Amino acid sequence: MENKYFARIIVDVSIFLEYSDESIIDPDASMELLEQIGSELQKMTDAERASLSKSIRELAPQYGPRANFVADLPSNLGISA
Repeated sequence: MENKYFARIIVDVSIFLEYSDESIIDPDASMELLEQIGSELQKMTDAERASLSKSIRELAPQYGPRANFVADLPSNLGISA
């Protein structure tokens, strides 16, 4: 599985959910969806989670002021090794 594309989708959706104004998406719904994403990703094998975590962290510098959010995302989603 090539994780760089999957990783970017996870990052972009997570940023949207985290940083969108509440007039765009209800904050509770946003949090619930982030938790659901994390729950599903936690079902991956250890190797898959490690690979995805690495791919997400490698993308972090591309996100400028949100780089720290992206770098912390694997841990926040419960998939870091």
